[in-house]
Amino acid sequence: MLDSIDFAKYLLCRAKELEQQHNVQYRIGPAKLNNILYICEGILLAYGINIIKENVQAWDGGPIYPKVHKWVSEHQDFSALSSCSDEIKEYLEKYKAIPLIDRSLIALGTRTEEELTAWTRGKSSPWEQALQKSYRTGNNLIDKHDMARYFSKFGKR
Repeated sequence: MLDSIDFAKYLLCRAKELEQQHNVQYRIGPAKLNNILYICEGILLAYGINIIKENVQAWDGGPIYPKVHKWVSEHQDFSALSSCSDEIKEYLEKYKAIPLIDRSLIALGTRTEEELTAWTRGKSSPWEQALQKSYRTGNNLIDKHDMARYFSKFGKR
């Protein structure tokens, strides 16, 4: 399984490649990165592909991967990521995840941070469910089964 930071780095790197191929700009900042990471993981889970080691957490501000949040706060200049790790690519190819990731990045990349935030915090979303549970139990982990179920509405065609 992949560390969330490695997956985030792959998404940033792949987004740059897709920007060049499609002549667009995705303008991915810290919050947008967390949203894209969350949505991509949800789409993959909907297809039965569980590749990220840790669970995303429901914070008041939205779904957050704490390790990625910390990494982003220390490395906000994403332009330094010039190439995707071959090891990560091979891992993702093994699970046939790259076409799903590409499709997600192409669909999400041009969306604004606000649009993605609204979607990830939608009514009956896994984030909302986990946040409500956390007020009662103190556990703010977003259940991967809830993500798979929720994103199966959007990811499968």
